Amino acid sequence: MNLQEEAYINYLKHCYDVPNELPKLPLDYEPYVAMWQKAEGKYVLDCLKEAFGLPVFNYQWENKDDLSISFTETLGGRLPVITTKSHKDFLFMDALLNGREQSREETEIQTRLSRQENKIKILTELAGKSIFDRLGNNDLR
Repeated sequence: MNLQEEAYINYLKHCYDVPNELPKLPLDYEPYVAMWQKAEGKYVLDCLKEAFGLPVFNYQWENKDDLSISFTETLGGRLPVITTKSHKDFLFMDALLNGREQSREETEIQTRLSRQENKIKILTELAGKSIFDRLGNNDLR
């Protein structure tokens, strides 16, 4: 086998070991599912705070009473599903469960504002330099 063929084989090799015998499906429940099951039908934010120690009250929830936890059966086992009718609360839940202090939307808005402020500063500096260059050259007409 030449070097190029070996490179192709290594490239196409699966990055995970594929078991010779596939597991039975659906898979057994993950251990964390039991913790989530305690929250089913209860006030979601209290359960997330008590069971997982999450800082749930660091967010300005739009309709916290509308949050609910249910479960769905998948080939990967039973999985918890948190639902809400509020887009804002969805973004807050995403931030909370992923360890962010702000929702993606808030972060994106702040990033855009920072970029706009930087553009304004640069344009102001360029305009100022241009004016001063013209003043220095007596080129203002």
